[in-house]
Amino acid sequence: MKKNLSRMLVVLLMGTFLFPTVGNAADAPALTAQEKYDALAAKGIFSGINGAAALDQNMTRAQFARVAALILGLEGIGATDTTVVTEKPFSDVELGTWYIEEIATAKKAGIIDGYPDGTFNPKGDISVQELAVATARVLGEEPVEDAEVEGAAKWAAGSIQALINSGVDFPTNYTQPATRAQLTDLAFHADVVIMEKKEEAQKEHEEAQKKLEDEKKQEEQYWYLASSPTLSPLDLINAASASGSWANVDVTTFVNAGITGVTTSNVLAVKVALESGGSSPRNVSEIQAIVNVVIDDITKQAALDLINDESERGILTILTETQVTVTTFADAGVQYVTSDNLFAINYYLEISSKSYPRSTTDIQKIVDETIEELTVLSIYEYLTPFFGFGPSKPDKALFARAGITGLTDLDEDEFDYFLDEFESTYINFPSNNGGVPMQTKQQIQEVVDFYLDYLALQ
Repeated sequence: MKKNLSRMLVVLLMGTFLFPTVGNAADAPALTAQEKYDALAAKGIFSGINGAAALDQNMTRAQFARVAALILGLEGIGATDTTVVTEKPFSDVELGTWYIEEIATAKKAGIIDGYPDGTFNPKGDISVQELAVATARVLGEEPVEDAEVEGAAKWAAGSIQALINSGVDFPTNYTQPATRAQLTDLAFHADVVIMEKKEEAQKEHEEAQKKLEDEKKQEEQYWYLASSPTLSPLDLINAASASGSWANVDVTTFVNAGITGVTTSNVLAVKVALESGGSSPRNVSEIQAIVNVVIDDITKQAALDLINDESERGILTILTETQVTVTTFADAGVQYVTSDNLFAINYYLEISSKSYPRSTTDIQKIVDETIEELTVLSIYEYLTPFFGFGPSKPDKALFARAGITGLTDLDEDEFDYFLDEFESTYINFPSNNGGVPMQTKQQIQEVVDFYLDYLALQ
């Protein structure tokens, strides 16, 4: 069945149909069906049959469409309908009938549906399960997916389960015709729920409106203060932050307020940050913290730009002295760059295929890969000392930096034994096997894995 819940919520919250109710949803069951009928009839929602409530009689689908349209306050439906219908909403709903406007309007609002053959059967009785689907739509209840309700059709089960879950006391003779008494109970309940929603929405609207008005008054007040040079430097900065009027605030104002680090080159960025960084007034420490963040961001971006610029220009290839130092990387937020690996990292940044501009994360990844490759090289050089000179004995941390896994949990004796086996493997590698062993990360990892497997068998 079709639905239009977003449209319904607008109707529920903005409609003019709502009428005074007795208490809230919890109080509604205390009233009799006749009392509920009388309250609805007083608002023109129900009209009697020959002057009687006739609560025991069935409700036709056309009659229900009118009640639903009146309860929802759908536009053009009232004591005198003003809606003009020029096209039949269903094949068996003729133009000129008393219910044409109600059915067309309720269909457009997504409350009622026809049958697969395009008919509506306006004079037929509305069943309890059809009433359940329409009631769920009125209340904005989403059907429960894949629900199964004993005695109800599959197409109605989701809406019935949604009503049950929300605490609606709903009749269970789902396939039987709905009586006017049953419709009265549900219509009264819907009115109570909708009224509560409207009052809540109105309260939220009023609170939001008051907040806007208070903010506007505060902004006007701060704007006035910001234009007054007689304020203290700190008050001037706070007033300008709140109003956006910085005419009387310059670098000297920050200095006189005891705030350091603000210069002619960063004062604009500082002002922008203070304007968007939260509420005023702030004390000196709070303003200083924002200024420090701005300075850090500017420093970081400048360092990042320098690294990218020199890497992209290939400055190292023409043996020109680079301005990128260990400090530059630190300022850019890149870790693990030292004076020992700086040249190699600059070189690998230059030859990397990663596109520009590179972020801190991009550069950190290249740095990590470079350090790993350099560490693998140092392990190999330990195995092949030049005239007895080479890197010192590697420890477990060195293997970890090379990306070699599995050695962290070894104790010192096990690790020393591993190093002996590691060196022996290199020395005894058959010369006719081709290639050079332990020169790549994968070759080292294979030896480690073999040793760990052997250790596990002991």
